[in-house]
Amino acid sequence: MAVAIALAGAGSAAASPFEVDSTDTADSIEIKCAFELRESSGAETRIAPKFALAMPLSDHLEFEAGTMRREVIRDGASRSGLGDTTLEFKWRFASETHHRPALAVIPELSLPTGSEGRGLGSGHTEISIPLAAEKSFGAYKLSGKLGYTRSFGGDKESLPFGALVTLKPVKALKVGLELAGDAPTRDLSAFKLNANFGFKWKLTPRAELHGLVGRTVRSAGTRPVTRFKLVVEMRM
Repeated sequence: MAVAIALAGAGSAAASPFEVDSTDTADSIEIKCAFELRESSGAETRIAPKFALAMPLSDHLEFEAGTMRREVIRDGASRSGLGDTTLEFKWRFASETHHRPALAVIPELSLPTGSEGRGLGSGHTEISIPLAAEKSFGAYKLSGKLGYTRSFGGDKESLPFGALVTLKPVKALKVGLELAGDAPTRDLSAFKLNANFGFKWKLTPRAELHGLVGRTVRSAGTRPVTRFKLVVEMRM
């Protein structure tokens, strides 16, 4: 059984365990440390950890930068080093009202700082531009995203998508179920789909613990992956 510890790449911020992005923006400096455990056949990938720093630029605009350490184990051989680096902006251009969901655009740039030859990075610059929407219905919140991702040099284009339902059973805890995936623009029927269950637990006014367990439910010819993720978030 192959075990992998990895972090999500472009399109999945370290701030949340979920693949569907929140429209909320940082109101203070936030430091995040994320870990992910993946299980798949044939190889092991360990990234421990990914650090990210988010800061507010205005009431509805934030910037986040993240980097990671990656280790790849294949056929008994291990390679480790710096992974790819991400730079992300989030702009909430519409707040939620009784008749309208909150809306945000979240452009992210992934830089190939990890070695492609050693399996530590993608080897290509990627840009992802998802649109996120959120609407509350009592104790429930429905979130969704639809975006566009382009890999420069790799000549790959795809449409990331997802839907998330969250519930707050108690004031300090939020749990959620989501379906999220990615479809290549050249063949939308070859989409991949993940099913995830996650939580956000507010430990103190300045500290949160996030977690997720998920499984690939449609792999489109690739190996399915089971994953577990933890994120520690501290507000300054």
